[in-house]
Amino acid sequence: MKWGSQWPPARWLSLLSAALLQPASRLIVALLPVLLLAGCSGWHTSAPLVRTDVPASWQRYQHWMSTQQHWELSGKVGIRTARESNSAGVSWQQQGELTDITLSGPFNAQAARIQSTPVRVTLDADGQRYQAESPEALLEQQLGWQLPVRELAWWVRGLPAPDSPWQQQLENERLKTLSQKGWQIRYSRYSEDLQLPEKLVLRYETLRVVLVIHDWTIFQ
Repeated sequence: MKWGSQWPPARWLSLLSAALLQPASRLIVALLPVLLLAGCSGWHTSAPLVRTDVPASWQRYQHWMSTQQHWELSGKVGIRTARESNSAGVSWQQQGELTDITLSGPFNAQAARIQSTPVRVTLDADGQRYQAESPEALLEQQLGWQLPVRELAWWVRGLPAPDSPWQQQLENERLKTLSQKGWQIRYSRYSEDLQLPEKLVLRYETLRVVLVIHDWTIFQ
């Protein structure tokens, strides 16, 4: 079932109505409330990362960040196609292979929620629930195009995904640009204190995604 027969892209994008490009907030790593993934007992509370634990060099950062299995981020995401665009607040919680992504509109009203386990992914939106075997399959069914959620879990951390070839350009010991799976990712800004990604621009054909990260939480 394609999105066009149930929920056209305009309907999807109309849900994403929060402002995107606000002045960047100071990026921090601090203890935030840990939200439990419904139905998944794998979520647990860990100690928050301390500031001095983030390696400065690219080689050490790449190794260190690739081992971080429990993290959260929040910010704004903007999606633009050839015909329309909109934006939303985003909250992403990751623990191992468990993913919980919430998109919110004005006044933090939940617009859509994606929950993923190794065997099933669900999308709750507009009072409806959709299911598939992978995030990519679900978005293909409902939107008509694929967003590489698994790779995004690496890209948002400033890393290439390890399962496919890539090309990269470094600047100041961090990724400046990354090309992988047909996507072009530009890292426009890192936090001054921790050097974690703060703004990403992702392009694939006529699709453009901008992610502005306001807060990071990394648990150890």
